[in-house]
Amino acid sequence: MKHFFLLTSLFVYSIGYSQNPLDEGLDKFNEADFEGAIVRFDKVLAGGPSYMAYLYKGMAYINLADHEKSLQAFEEAVKINPSADAVYNRGLSKYYLQRDLEAISDFNAVLKLDSNYALAYFNRGLCLMYSSKLEEACEDWKSALRKGHLPAKALLDDHCEE
Repeated sequence: MKHFFLLTSLFVYSIGYSQNPLDEGLDKFNEADFEGAIVRFDKVLAGGPSYMAYLYKGMAYINLADHEKSLQAFEEAVKINPSADAVYNRGLSKYYLQRDLEAISDFNAVLKLDSNYALAYFNRGLCLMYSSKLEEACEDWKSALRKGHLPAKALLDDHCEE
């Protein structure tokens, strides 16, 4: 009887703690195994749309510098939940694809959702700089710095007058 209990307990333990594909994907993502993460997120998506799977799939593609695929994933995430994070990451993909005006539009939308989103100010500033709007870029970098994004200081020092 003792052995039966032990085997049953081990079986229940293994079933109770098996991870689902989303958790596996997040683990792979956190281990910087972005290809492995994408495989797990695709398993989740085979069962239907998932905001988290699309969001992290897009971030995995950003880390792999595949910005077209990251944009596709973020577009799907935004359709499900137009959160500040999803819209920000879609804008970031557009920035990497040198679609600065579209990226600015996304960063504007993020700041309407969350006026404290320092990275949106920072990256909108980069887009503005590349669009020859340095004065506006400097204002955004000042906002990013005020909101705690310290890398903005270097851009302010390099490109903006006090």
